[in-house]
Amino acid sequence: MLTIDDYMRMPHRIEITEDDEEGGFVAHFPELPGCITCAETKEDVIRNALDAKRAWLEAAIEDGIAIAVPEEKGTRLFSIEKGQQPTEEQLLEIEEAKKYPITFDEDSPELSPAMHKAFQSAVMQTNKKRRERGKNDSADRQDK
Repeated sequence: MLTIDDYMRMPHRIEITEDDEEGGFVAHFPELPGCITCAETKEDVIRNALDAKRAWLEAAIEDGIAIAVPEEKGTRLFSIEKGQQPTEEQLLEIEEAKKYPITFDEDSPELSPAMHKAFQSAVMQTNKKRRERGKNDSADRQDK
């Protein structure tokens, strides 16, 4: 049987978004439904996310809830500061990730109404931008 520490070492994907309405940042683990936190800075939201992950895992084990075991492939977190140039590897990973839409779990009762609205809005905006970018890229290729 896996322990909390075993699960903590697993590379569960973390998604961090800026909260335009409230300020600060929101982080959640898509593979761990309802595991969500927020903070004023990126550093704090990452720290809080790890605390939230541990608490979520402890509760899941105690309640007998199945815990997703992420695949090693495709689980990457890159932190790029303003003004920093990403590496070629990071650019390739980012381009690959753009091929997949962001999904939002509508059945997350653990989210407060405000968080639910914030996530839903962020997902819709991001997917809309991706679709628009895709249309522009497609039109540019047709022009050539």
